[in-house]
Amino acid sequence: MTLRVLVIDEDLPLPANSGKKIRTWALVRRLASRHQITFLSYGSDEATIRTMQSENVDVQTVPPPNISGGVALYLSLFQNLFSRFPYSVTKHYSEAFQRRVRQVLAAGAYDIVQCEWTPYANFLRTGIRQPVILSTHNIEAKIWERRAANSSSPLAKVFFGIQHRKMESFERWAFPRFGNVAAVSETDAGVARQWGARNLWVVNNGVDLNYFAPGSYGSEVAGSALFVGSLDWFPNQDGLNWFVKQVLPIIRRLDSGASVRVVGRNASPQFRRLLQDTPGVNFVGGVDDVRDELRRASIVVVPLRIGGGTRIKILEAMASGRAVISTSIGAEGLNVQNGVHLRTADEPARFAETAVALLHSPEDRRHLAAAGRKLVENEYSWDRSAQVLESAWLEIAQAARRETQS
Repeated sequence: MTLRVLVIDEDLPLPANSGKKIRTWALVRRLASRHQITFLSYGSDEATIRTMQSENVDVQTVPPPNISGGVALYLSLFQNLFSRFPYSVTKHYSEAFQRRVRQVLAAGAYDIVQCEWTPYANFLRTGIRQPVILSTHNIEAKIWERRAANSSSPLAKVFFGIQHRKMESFERWAFPRFGNVAAVSETDAGVARQWGARNLWVVNNGVDLNYFAPGSYGSEVAGSALFVGSLDWFPNQDGLNWFVKQVLPIIRRLDSGASVRVVGRNASPQFRRLLQDTPGVNFVGGVDDVRDELRRASIVVVPLRIGGGTRIKILEAMASGRAVISTSIGAEGLNVQNGVHLRTADEPARFAETAVALLHSPEDRRHLAAAGRKLVENEYSWDRSAQVLESAWLEIAQAARRETQS
């Protein structure tokens, strides 16, 4: 059965330079070969639109809203205090996008609408006859809760605590309102079920097993750790800041030759200076092909303290035959065992000691790398995840047709 599916998202998924975009494009591109997919988002890049169209995806765009910084940003944050919606909902709302959603739905007989980011369920509050599935890259409220818990400023704790409560209220409205949820892990699915979702599918994050292949890499650079992550995303900023200030100094006391390469786009000037001025940090910035960096690394570090969903960067490192050390939150939601597929540590000293032990033990790194590669081969390929999402679409469409005929 070929379905007509409308996907609504915040942005075009190319270039696929963040975990969210990687997931969205990996699944949409695979399913577009078997279904008619229309992708509606903010955006204007013609080259990206042509690339998506070449993969049989119909693209509809709305000019991006003008999201100002400086004084205007703080004014919008203040105004949000008086809204019942969280900031991530009000920030992205525009009448132009709302009108386009209605126009596209009116012009096409879609079998399913997929909301690719939970806050965009706001655009589907009324007038939707088609069944909707929410694609939850995270339980968004969990991110705000952890951000509040890890904030040192009392004012930030209050603000992020308010955002946590607003986002939980929004998700508790959206999950039962639409009923169908595609979660990235059993952990997130359990929360969605508790908050009212009726039909749940776990569509794991994945990895392209041919693109990330350990056989294509050469020798590691001794003593080299690697951090990969978009540096305009606060959980990555927070985790890397914690690692550089609290973990790396201990690592270098234990092994003066150890260093970390930081790969990530969109670092602020202030954060870039911090990284460049810190002994033992080699700031790389954005790269076209992260495999070149994975080839160099002895270990990959994932020092996240805030987050939800699951980390694609861990799956890519495992697929590439690299040993990983992560915090518990960084590895959350993945079917991994500490000491078998990776190592986990949450305190600075323990994280540092574990990292140094791995740097000094090629045998331990090989064991972790082999187990990690086997795990992603068995459970975390994008092809497998696309099949699960496709099954969800078919189930939802068939149920809707039966209801219409009854």
